[in-house]
Parts: sequence; structure tokens; C-alpha cells
Amino acid sequence: MKKLMSLTVVMLMMQAAFAQQVITEQSDPKATAILDKMNEKFNAYTSYELDIKVVIKIPDSEEPSLHTVKFIKKGDQYRVIGHDQKIYCNGQYVWIYTPKTNSVQLSDADDAGEDFVSPDKLFNMYKTGEYLYHISREFKKGKEKLTEIEFKPTDKMSDFFKVKMVVNKSTNQPKSIKVFYHDGVRVTMNLSGLKKNKAYGKDFFSFDKSKFPGVKLEDLRL
Repeated sequence: MKKLMSLTVVMLMMQAAFAQQVITEQSDPKATAILDKMNEKFNAYTSYELDIKVVIKIPDSEEPSLHTVKFIKKGDQYRVIGHDQKIYCNGQYVWIYTPKTNSVQLSDADDAGEDFVSPDKLFNMYKTGEYLYHISREFKKGKEKLTEIEFKPTDKMSDFFKVKMVVNKSTNQPKSIKVFYHDGVRVTMNLSGLKKNKAYGKDFFSFDKSKFPGVKLEDLRL
């Protein structure tokens, strides 16, 4: 556990936090209004890019695990660029490429989509009815006015007990998401470097095996 986790493991950990079956209850309308504005802004983009720094703190571990990735999304297509893994999705298929082994796994997008947690899924988690949430604090960091929204799962069997999302009050941009697990693990996603409405080539979100000589393909499609 002290070693760096792979990008896929990080995203699967996040998925475990956001895949509970629970009962809908009422949350803070003021927090809902902030989250609605954030989503309206991102939904208006034809595409967007985000730089994501993932920090995983494990109890009794001397150093946290650090991962820096770039997330690029256009419609139902996305691409994740990390050091240890790269993910491509063209809306129909998902490729997970591991440079260390020069290997790629190919899956149907519908199947892989259940395991991968993209930022837009996190932005929309308040709509699922699986959390109670409220504004926990408003504060300033430098010149930024920030709002922290705290989520709690209504499923008592959840692996985590709290999620905190920080949103820039002026720009309606998410700044960070932090998950608090019962076992003491803390997973933080810091979001920055937003670029919007860029154009991409038609094959940008597909894996081109000709660019990876000798790549080993594992086809997981049904």
C-alpha cells in the first residue's frame, strides 16, 4: 500500500465511494443552487480539459501517494493522460494503456463506464439521491472566495463517511474533492488548469496501436 497506486486503482477507489444504493432525502437548497450553476457552466462547453492532482493518504504510511493526470472530455468521449496509464474513450470503446508493460485493455464503453469515475460524474453526484449535502463553510484563499459543500452518504454500509467539494464562488468552478474513508484513507482530487471549447481531431479519443510498436492487446469485449 505504500507504493504508488495505478491510475485505474485510484479511479476504482473513487468509484467505490460513488456507487451506493440509498434512499433520497432533502439537502440544502443553497448548496443545490451552487452545484446547479457549476454544472450549467460545464454543460455549456463543447469540450474541456482539467489538470488533476490526486493525493492518497494512507494510515501509517510515511508519504502520501501522488498522481498527476490530465482529463480531456468532449461529449461522451474522454481521454486521461497519466504517467503510469493512459485511458482513451471514443464513446463506443475504452482503451486502458499501460506504458510499463506496453499493453492495452479494450472494453465496451458501457461496461468500462461503470468502473471509471470521471470528474463530470463527481460534479453530478448530488443529483443521484445518494447523499445528503449542505454548505459546511465559506472562506477565502488568497483572492478566491470559496464554498465548501459537505456530502454524507445515506447508505450506512458505505466505505466512506464524508465527501467535501470546494467550489469557487465567483467562477462556479470546482477546486477540489476529498473523500474520507472509515479505514482512515483520504483521497483528494485537486482540479486546475481548465481549458474549454478546444477542437480535437476525429481520432484523438481513440487508441492508435500503430503509434505503440509491439503493443499487447487484451480484448475484454463481449
